[in-house]
Amino acid sequence: MNRIRESLAAKTAAFIITILCAAVLVMSGIVIAVNIENQWYSMDESEVVNDVAYQMALDVNYTIADNIYYGYDEISETVVSDDYELFQGEAESDALGYIITSTDKNVSFGSKAKPYKKRIVNSELIKSEDALKYDFSHDNLNIQVYLDLTDISRLPASLRSEYIISIEAYTYRNMAIAAAAAGVIAAVICFVFLMAAAGHSEKRSKQKIRTITDRIPLEVFAAVAAIVSVCPAAASDISGNKVLVAAVLTVCISAVAAAWLGFIVASAVKIRHHTFKESSIIYRFIVWVLKVLKWICRKIIFILQGIPIVWKSTLILLAGIIINFIIVVMICSSYNPAPALFRWFIGAAVTLAAGIYIALCMRKLREAAHRLAEGDLEYQVDKKGLFLDLAKHAEDLNSIGQGMSRAVEEKMKSERFKTELITNVSHDIKTPLTSIINYVDLLKKEEIDNDRAVEYIEVLDRQSSRMKKLIEDLVEASKAATGAMKLNLEKCQVDVLMMQVAGEYKEKAEKAELSIISRQPDKKIEIIADGRSMWRIFDNLMNNICKYSQSGTRVYQILEQHGDKAVITYKNTSRYELDITAEELMERFVRGDKSRSTEGSGLGLSIAKNLTELNGGTFDISIDGDLFKIVMKFSCIQAGEA
Repeated sequence: MNRIRESLAAKTAAFIITILCAAVLVMSGIVIAVNIENQWYSMDESEVVNDVAYQMALDVNYTIADNIYYGYDEISETVVSDDYELFQGEAESDALGYIITSTDKNVSFGSKAKPYKKRIVNSELIKSEDALKYDFSHDNLNIQVYLDLTDISRLPASLRSEYIISIEAYTYRNMAIAAAAAGVIAAVICFVFLMAAAGHSEKRSKQKIRTITDRIPLEVFAAVAAIVSVCPAAASDISGNKVLVAAVLTVCISAVAAAWLGFIVASAVKIRHHTFKESSIIYRFIVWVLKVLKWICRKIIFILQGIPIVWKSTLILLAGIIINFIIVVMICSSYNPAPALFRWFIGAAVTLAAGIYIALCMRKLREAAHRLAEGDLEYQVDKKGLFLDLAKHAEDLNSIGQGMSRAVEEKMKSERFKTELITNVSHDIKTPLTSIINYVDLLKKEEIDNDRAVEYIEVLDRQSSRMKKLIEDLVEASKAATGAMKLNLEKCQVDVLMMQVAGEYKEKAEKAELSIISRQPDKKIEIIADGRSMWRIFDNLMNNICKYSQSGTRVYQILEQHGDKAVITYKNTSRYELDITAEELMERFVRGDKSRSTEGSGLGLSIAKNLTELNGGTFDISIDGDLFKIVMKFSCIQAGEA
């Protein structure tokens, strides 16, 4: 089957057969049309012969009348002469006769003819019993036609051919129907084969080359088909022998069928080879026009983008004012102001609608900015309906959100990396540090007579303990900052914890000459928190107070309830000048003692702040001169709550 589809000979044969079928359809159609027009399908042969004879006589009548009324002067003058022939072979024929008689004495057949002059052709036929007589009357003319059809070979050539064609059309009327049906079936089969085989060729399937049909633009095929389609209209104007007219019409219609069939086959080939667009002149022209329009639009947009939005708005407003002014002038100068007033109303409505639309777009942008400011970094502005600077502003807002999301993600990634690094390094340091602490502890139990060696051991013991504490603070600070610390949230009596921590630091505070003053309400205050982390918060705060408070001053530890909040306040006077902000103090590794003359890691406040927030509280620091104040707030457990 593939070989047949790829065969050029098979496709050529199918094309030719299709065109021949078209010719057969035309000829069969002419025969069928003649029989239908004359209603011969319902007549027998004798009735058809009489009808054909009448049509022949009618043609003779019209030919004579046309020559007399509309002919040239020489024809009118000679039409009554005995040697003039209206029909070819009229002189030799004895089967055609006619009589021309004028009914008006003022009308003659020529300048030399007399009124009432008659012309008689084949007067012997008038007396024949086999002759058929037909009488035709005109305004001032009477024509009698006589025909003898016993031997059609005696008729003039033009009448004889007309008679033969008519009789043969009647004879082959049923055969014409069968031929037309067969032609339709054959044409459909060949057309389907051509459509299925179009574009298939052995050479192309192997080499994938472009065929001639691919290279020729489809518009060329369409133009040829359109030009050829004019031929049948030109052929219909041909007069004379009906056989010649039918032949010319058949050839013309077959040519039209061939042209349009070629156009359809070429279209199928291009569609199958995907060359429809690239070989189309119209498509290339449209693409070129679109490119030009796109280039122009880009230039216009580029120019508009270079204009500040204030000037754009001013120009738009100015254009609206000018248009409305022109309309108002038209209203004032018009005898009938209704149309101009209507146009002004439409312009005002359009201006109002544009203003409302721009306001809605601005509201959409404001909502997006508000959402981003609230921290919704995943929010995206819907750019549908926005234009020019508004669309650009929407893109910028979307880019801001995406950029901030990436920055936050990178920061979180960095924080996780730092936490993992600190945890891993701290774990690696703990192992040798534990060994050092253990061996120092063993050395302390030995009896050593050298006082200097004992002093060295005490330094090692003190510094190793400090290092252990620093590592623990570092790990805990990292966990608290990233929220990786596990908390056991339960009821917690804040006042009890505060007093226990204060008791732990009583001796250390006395050595620093500090007086701890505690103030608590009479009723018990409970919060939901992790007791261990709350202990660490108070421990860090009291440790910092003992380290950095001015000797001989008072330290205040206050617990109050304000509404549904438990408020914890620590106040002390700093030993060192506080030329640092509260925000900087809460950063990791930052200390109020910039000279670093005291021990400390700078992590205490940072840990306390992060643990407070993990327990659902707030942590604030305020500095007033040398007065250092910390305020923490937690939600109280109300009566009846579990």
